Amino acid sequence: SPAAPVIDPTGFDFPDQPFSLDTYNEAIVAKTLEKTNGNKTEAALFLGISRQTLYTLIERMKKHRQL
Repeated sequence: SPAAPVIDPTGFDFPDQPFSLDTYNEAIVAKTLEKTNGNKTEAALFLGISRQTLYTLIERMKKHRQL
């Protein structure tokens, strides 16, 4: 499989206040699902995780708030 692109962390603006890493993970999953038009297989491949891991993340997101 192709190598994942390298993301430059210097382009990430950290908030001034403490933040939840789960919130950012959820935002990344939601944006990826949007990008893939809801295709979970494609989203999992894009994120470099298994479909089962993606489903687990989605279930966790549903418990916190609506996806």
